[in-house]
Amino acid sequence: MDQVKGVLSGSTCARHNDATGGGSCSNNERAHHPHVIHPVSGLAKGARAADSLLNEAPAVLAGYVSLQLLAGLRMQFRATSFLSRHGRKQTGEANPMDAHRVSFLIYPGISAFDVAGPGKALALAAEGGGRYEVTLRSVRGGLIESDCPGVSFNSVSSLPSPPTIDTLFIPGGLNAATASKDPELVATAKRLAACAKRIACVCTGAFLAAEAGLLTGRRAATHWRFCSQFVERFQDVKLEPDKIWVQDGEVWSSAGVSAGVDLTLALIERDHDGTLALRVARDLVVFFKRPGDQSQFSTLLSGQIADADGTLGPLLAWVADNLHADLRAETLAEMANMSSRNFARSFAARTGMTPAKAVELIRVQAAREAIEQSGTRLGVIAARCGFGDEQRMRRAFVRHLNASPADIRARFSVVHA
Repeated sequence: MDQVKGVLSGSTCARHNDATGGGSCSNNERAHHPHVIHPVSGLAKGARAADSLLNEAPAVLAGYVSLQLLAGLRMQFRATSFLSRHGRKQTGEANPMDAHRVSFLIYPGISAFDVAGPGKALALAAEGGGRYEVTLRSVRGGLIESDCPGVSFNSVSSLPSPPTIDTLFIPGGLNAATASKDPELVATAKRLAACAKRIACVCTGAFLAAEAGLLTGRRAATHWRFCSQFVERFQDVKLEPDKIWVQDGEVWSSAGVSAGVDLTLALIERDHDGTLALRVARDLVVFFKRPGDQSQFSTLLSGQIADADGTLGPLLAWVADNLHADLRAETLAEMANMSSRNFARSFAARTGMTPAKAVELIRVQAAREAIEQSGTRLGVIAARCGFGDEQRMRRAFVRHLNASPADIRARFSVVHA
């Protein structure tokens, strides 16, 4: 599990920071805090040190890259810059003018994935020839606790403001809506944005960006769960709730969770080319590099299934395992021991959609994965996933993905002909 390897140049012991941000520990001192990654000479050694630690962590990779970070294990990542070896001169000296300077504005309760997901994508792009220099910044600097138990990010102070930021990432978090009311944090966002050529809001980071006036009059996206709250609070922003990411000029924003990785892939493609972005996507086990106008359906569906407690959780799991079965609302209501009317009302209240739409989304998701990961004929996949025939599957794909099954296979299949 190396989602964060290479994003930062290593970590340092908080007890042994020096004025230059270096810091070191003796061998004996290291033994007393073994979960801190110490600075080492060279990017390769830093990557190996991160690998050594992170390989101990449990991870789940399912379609889109998923970060399951070490509950109870305190990992500290040093916020100094990372410059790929591909961004160096022939002499081996780093040329700062060649680097694309990326800053993440972080704050207490920040989503660990909103930082590590895009950060890892940038690190992989750098390994593939891109030139990204990444720095974590906060209001005053220091260790910032994330929303993941035991995981903190070290940061540098936002003061003084850097002369130039090529891309400013504003990540989200479960408490982003509340954190965005902090005047000092909002002022920091405004100050860093004034230095930035491009802004990228991840998930609920849109709340902070909007509060800072960075989204006024612009189109934007955020996590589906917070769309109603966002619209009520920021009526001067044109929220597009069904998009996984949105670009309006040089301000980009994404929906929740894995959509931040999709947004980062789009930025990498803009900075370099589609070949590099697709290579990064595959390295991250992100089988499908989704364009921004695609629906949030996969993130939306997984989140809603996770929220579906009581009878709906087991029922939806059964649906996913029996896509070829009769999955009409009446049948599902009977399985849930409810009347059709009560079932429809309860289902909509818990998931925000009708049973029929949920079933279709689950079928589309399953068919998409089969198309990307196998060479099975489309007609066979359509039958297995309960569409009945290829034309019905095609219409469902166009509705939810804005692409046909054939288009998806041609562009994103991981199976080489």
